[in-house]
Formats: sequence, C-alpha cells, structure tokens
Amino acid sequence: MRSANYPRSIVWFERLYLGSLFLGVIQAALEWTTLSGELEFSSDMFGSGAESIVSFVLLALVVVIVAGLSFCLWYYIVRKPRTLAKWVFVILSGFDVVVTPFFIMEVPPLDMLLTIAITIMDASAIFLLFRPDAIQWFVTSGRMDDKQQQTLSDVFQ
Repeated sequence: MRSANYPRSIVWFERLYLGSLFLGVIQAALEWTTLSGELEFSSDMFGSGAESIVSFVLLALVVVIVAGLSFCLWYYIVRKPRTLAKWVFVILSGFDVVVTPFFIMEVPPLDMLLTIAITIMDASAIFLLFRPDAIQWFVTSGRMDDKQQQTLSDVFQ
C-alpha cells in the first residue's frame, strides 16, 4: 500500500479491516465442519452421498459471496472512496457490534475470542472512518493534496 498517498485514518482502517477479514477466514475454517453439518440435507432429497456435496457447494458459495462483498467494500472505501461503501460498511459492522454481545456466550471459547477480536477491530475501523482526515478523504474522493495531508497528519502519530 502506498501509505504516503493515504490519510493515516484510512491506512489504519485498511489494516484493521483486512485483519478482521483474515481473522474471519480463520474463524470460518475452524468452524467449517460445524457449518457444513448444519447444512446437511436428507438423502431422500438428493440421493445417497449427494447431500454432503450440496452442502459443501452452498457453503462455499456463501463464503465466495461474503468475500466478494467484503473486498468490494474495501476497494470502494480505501482505493476508490465512495460514501455509499462507507455507510454500507458502517451499517453492517455496526449491526455486528451491537448484536455480538447478545450471542457471544453461546459459542466455544476460541470462537468467542475470535469474535471479540473481530468486533473490536470492526468498531475501531468504524471510528476511523469518521476522523477528520477520513472525512476529507471521502469528500475529495481520494484526491488529497500535500497541504491537506500535512494539516491532517496528526492522526496516530
């Protein structure tokens, strides 16, 4: 990443966002068998043995869609700043931050730790999108000159 061209809030947002995605991938990999077991279908529906293939395909499709949406949000927040992407991220992650405390005790300990870490990273990323330099980033559609960078360079120094 060319951090010299990006405001510090956006640099830190990107680190937290990609970090939370990475932890989410780890969490999904650890829970893969549990998730695929929940998607099992009866053998009467698809024939013998086909239910595991169908559940694998459906789960993989969900993972690909979520990953695609996540990387589109990243691209349209960091690389080609769009306010709509910012608000989609804020709404989705804000919902997650609000809902997580109600369900956190129902998951295994490792999953709980990963969920808490992801939630903290997402809440921090939301905060960073409302810092003055990030607001300017969206107002100028990512075209900040050196003077704007210097006046807003106090973030996380």
